[in-house]
Amino acid sequence: MSTLPDYLHGTILPHHHLNVVDLLKFPTPSITEAPDLDNPEIFSQAPSIINTPDTSRVLWSLPMPNLPDVIDLQSRARHASETGHISFDYRVNGVQMRMPMWAIDYWLTAHEVMNAKAQWTTAHQWLAQRRAKLPVDALTGLQWKYNLPRTMGGDSLGLVAFASEAWLGSTHINQMSAVINAMLHSQGITTAYSLDQYFTDKLIVVFRHSREEYLTDRSCQSMRKMGNELKSGRYFQLSLFVSVRVQNDEVVLPNGENLMGNHWVAVVIDTAVQSVLYGDPFHLPPPPELLAVLHWWLGVSLDGAAFADGMLPCTRQTDGFSCALFSANAITCRFCPSSASLLKNGDEVLDNRIEMLAQIICLLREQDSDVMASHHAPIIQRPITMSAGFIPVSSQFRPQKPVKKGKRPAETVIQPGETKRTKANIPEMKQTDLSLWEIEPLTSTFDQKPKAEPRNEVNTTGGEEEGRGNGGDNDEDEDDSDDDGDEGGHVDPKILVDLGDEKKNKANGGRPRNILIDELLQRCYKKDEPSKAIHRCIAKACGFTYTVRNLQRALRHARNCNYISKELREKARDAAALRAPSQLLRNAPGKKKTGKNGILVDGQSASALEGAGDSAGKKKTASGDIPITEFKVFQEARSKKREERNREVDLAVVQLFCAAGLPTSLASRPEWKRVLELLDPKYPAASRTKLEDDQIPAEAANVQQMMYELLRTKENLTISCDGGTSKGKEAFWTMHISTDDRLVFFIEGREATRDSHTGRWLRTWVLEVIDKIGRWRFCCIVCDSTGNTRLCRELLVDEIPTMFNLPDICHHISNMIKDIVRIDFFKEATSVMRGVITKFHMSHIGTAELDNARARLGIGRGLESIGKTRFGTIILSAQSLQRNLPAIRKVVENGVFSLGDYDASFARLSDGRLPPVASKFVTRLGQLIAIGKPAIKALTYLEANEATPGDVYVYWHAILQATREVLRDPSQDFPADVQDEIMGILNFRDRQVFVDGNLSDGSELYLAGTYLHPLYLESDIFKTESNIPPPASGIDYNGIPYPTAFKRMVRFLSSVAQDEIESGSKPQLTQWKGIGEDFRDQLLREVQRYARRQQPYHEPYDVEIGIIGWWKAIEGQPSAEVLPALAIKIHAVRVNSMAEERTVSNFTWLTPALRSKLTVGSITSMVQIKQFYRTEQKQRKHSNPNPSARFDAKPKSKRADDPLDDVDDKWLDEPTTPTEPADDLDALKHSPIDLSSKSLGSVLRTQKVVRRVESEVPKARAKGAVKDGKDNNYIIAL
Repeated sequence: MSTLPDYLHGTILPHHHLNVVDLLKFPTPSITEAPDLDNPEIFSQAPSIINTPDTSRVLWSLPMPNLPDVIDLQSRARHASETGHISFDYRVNGVQMRMPMWAIDYWLTAHEVMNAKAQWTTAHQWLAQRRAKLPVDALTGLQWKYNLPRTMGGDSLGLVAFASEAWLGSTHINQMSAVINAMLHSQGITTAYSLDQYFTDKLIVVFRHSREEYLTDRSCQSMRKMGNELKSGRYFQLSLFVSVRVQNDEVVLPNGENLMGNHWVAVVIDTAVQSVLYGDPFHLPPPPELLAVLHWWLGVSLDGAAFADGMLPCTRQTDGFSCALFSANAITCRFCPSSASLLKNGDEVLDNRIEMLAQIICLLREQDSDVMASHHAPIIQRPITMSAGFIPVSSQFRPQKPVKKGKRPAETVIQPGETKRTKANIPEMKQTDLSLWEIEPLTSTFDQKPKAEPRNEVNTTGGEEEGRGNGGDNDEDEDDSDDDGDEGGHVDPKILVDLGDEKKNKANGGRPRNILIDELLQRCYKKDEPSKAIHRCIAKACGFTYTVRNLQRALRHARNCNYISKELREKARDAAALRAPSQLLRNAPGKKKTGKNGILVDGQSASALEGAGDSAGKKKTASGDIPITEFKVFQEARSKKREERNREVDLAVVQLFCAAGLPTSLASRPEWKRVLELLDPKYPAASRTKLEDDQIPAEAANVQQMMYELLRTKENLTISCDGGTSKGKEAFWTMHISTDDRLVFFIEGREATRDSHTGRWLRTWVLEVIDKIGRWRFCCIVCDSTGNTRLCRELLVDEIPTMFNLPDICHHISNMIKDIVRIDFFKEATSVMRGVITKFHMSHIGTAELDNARARLGIGRGLESIGKTRFGTIILSAQSLQRNLPAIRKVVENGVFSLGDYDASFARLSDGRLPPVASKFVTRLGQLIAIGKPAIKALTYLEANEATPGDVYVYWHAILQATREVLRDPSQDFPADVQDEIMGILNFRDRQVFVDGNLSDGSELYLAGTYLHPLYLESDIFKTESNIPPPASGIDYNGIPYPTAFKRMVRFLSSVAQDEIESGSKPQLTQWKGIGEDFRDQLLREVQRYARRQQPYHEPYDVEIGIIGWWKAIEGQPSAEVLPALAIKIHAVRVNSMAEERTVSNFTWLTPALRSKLTVGSITSMVQIKQFYRTEQKQRKHSNPNPSARFDAKPKSKRADDPLDDVDDKWLDEPTTPTEPADDLDALKHSPIDLSSKSLGSVLRTQKVVRRVESEVPKARAKGAVKDGKDNNYIIAL
């Protein structure tokens, strides 16, 4: 695109050095709707007559398009310029003119002028109302467009905030800080200094993330220098402005990258009195983290000098916008007590804003003489006055949009008295008129032949290619057509040959080359197609190719590519997230804010402000000659910024496609476009390509960033992972992270078809994700117990000793059911069951007959299939068969449909009795259901995200108890050898997890979780001990319930604490490092008080806040210094990896047979968006933040259409794992749980826990003395 001519400045655009007051007098054009600008046919290679100072003034007389339309036109004009177009047609008020390309830049600049004029007009009026003479005079010396010095930041337009009651931001803080330093200099005070906001933010970031590298990190050099200035005595006083967040009368430091809060406070560091003074205009206490930041920095800078905390006198704020001024005033009064005094609310603080504005302008004059603007506007000639009749109507008719069937093309507006023009009656136009406006001769667009598209040929030399198109290789091409094109895909990297860097023909102009896409793509060609240039992923081992150089598609691949570097992958994710509909909506015009170059991106234009007093319906004119027709749209569109509304719809459409699993091809259907057009004709609907390549991947990248940001604020996280295969035969892995309040996030999905999924490969991937959040924030990894996942857990816990290694308890129980139902005793029954269900599901006649019989007998649901991996579904399937036995017998007796060999199992004698074969099948079916029902009931609860380790321990023993009762029940008639075989399976699975098996090293975690749950501690589920152990290791066991369980729990807690103290970051525990004896004493005191339910552990358990909420309410109280931290960590553990199961079910749901080629990357993006916004909706106001376990679990029947699992019963044919038979349960001996307790028996029946009677307990003993700091033994041996 051509540049803006210099001669426009001073004629139809103001000079940059024009002062603010004269800017208010500068005339600006009006704005109109320009619906024809989106026509791709408007660009031309013919020159425009508007190319001199005189002809350029016509632009002033024409209404210009609104800002969003101009920005969109600018983007398309860049592409047009690259193909030789130098002008475009502009239709306004029924006439059409050919405009130079630089007219677009003029419109952008004019919008910038109108924005500045509108804001300064408002500021000028505010100043006039306050009768502030001095600042108004000062504005005559301020350029309207001026970038302030780097020490102050911002530009001159940003100063309007001081002439209003707006909240002041960080740039204004830096400007006020510069004024304070200038004041100190003028008064000869050299020992005080006001630091800018950048210093404060950097200090907080370093403290949070890299304080260990503070003394060596080059980026901290300025902070170290300031610390040395304090140490040397160069400064005795430093001041800081701190952005904090006030929530419910609590003050905290904000999180996130920009550290922007909602309130300003002041801090003064005074080394003379060794004090840190804190001043808050709301008079609230300081954030503890802020004090920690300051004391850390002072300690590092001043060799550990101790500073006291004090109050900085500050006026109490009564409004919602003056905190910055009161903070600056508090600092000024501290630095200059003899010449400054505290401000008052009301007029005095408002006058101080005006004075601050004047001082900033005065300071600018001293620092930069260029800020002095011209005090008078240049003489502006009146532009050429042109009426609509003077401007010739274009003699070339071009439909502005493709003519659709049933619609007439747009027509030129006919002025009163004119004859409608047609091809037959167009009057002959004078040659002078044609040459003046340089309009092409009349030709029909339907007679023109389409231009041949350039071929994407290869110049193997890698040099500059002249006279050729670039084959559509546009870095920023939105590619919003309905044609999917040939994206490319994975090929063998060995067949690709790299080419040299392609050079753009600079003579054609156009936008600069995108640097990121150069980092992501490499130009190449295939060996068997050397004449066709393509692009490949920059990672040579990847082999993913693209037919065009397109940023959106490159980002979609790179953000999940396993072969590029982590740094480049993160860069691609960041770039993609910026394009997300939710991110664009967040940055869209809404409330007042300025965008790039200070252009107003929201609110009304200057002309709208100036015309606010016009009566409704009154037509405005440009220079009094051309009427501007007001184009009205929907009521909502009139009240909202169009761009913001479009962004909202974009996000809603993306959420709809992902949440409902709609195929993206729907976006290209004319029916879909028709719906959107009826709802909002001005909404630019995205095509399938736009959705797949840009909006959905970008939204997923932004969702992923938001999840990471949220998780970086949480502790005690649990991570889980699992693998699978998509319908497109791609291998993939999913990863989820849960918080202690049981929010689960699908954080990563990785396509891994060409990777070897070893335990070390998994460990590397999991550790990469953990390191993005912080190792110390994690407490557990949980996944199933295949060879690679188990090795991954072991390797990860070796790397991070503060994490627990747990198997997925649901997977473990499911495997136990699998072992039981595959014994020989049940084989005949399961064989009949599988065959019957298959026959009915494979036959339309059979299904119809069964449905009719069920209807006549009043039976509800029909037969349900057996799942592929959820082995417990065989019990649910057996229940469905048992429920439908009468209906199946009716079908067999009717004779319309035959079950073949299985008919005998459903036969009935004439007297109603069952023959031996049928009787045996019914008996075995009932035994199968009875033996599996306890585990199924327990799974119903343990599959929930809310299940805790204590729940696992209780429900596992409830399974053992209930299954043992079924085996011992005479009515079930299990043979003795079958009882022994099933007992052996129960013992084998019990040892694997809860004793000394190879699936977990955290078996005691479950016991500790049970004992540390007040509901379970007050029940009778533990074995009662008649003999109280004698006092030992400082423990008096009187009043302590269940001493054996207590000892095991204390030993486990001390080992967990040792890992945390030595390798963790929890301050409640790390503070005990080196004083092991004191820690042991403290922990013993606290666990004894908890066991005896003494204060603060005496509060009753509240199911509404949950177990973690109960412990958090106690944390920090006296005698609750270390135990709550350990208990919260244990209860925060997510005990299952059902999140993986649910996500894989979504994968399956999204890829039915007709969409099986959907890639893992696309599926991952859609599922991440679906699950994230569903989780966000659940976090509504008044929702329970700490869901708790409830004993009302009922087994859910798996329907045939349940997406959680595929239908496949082949696992029943796999060989069984041999186990040693047993005559009874080992848990009767080794477990502290009483398998005969009423509470345990009620868990799976009445779902109630029986409470025990509390015992009298003695008082705990006092804390011992602090030792020498060399005792690193924290283990309590009982």
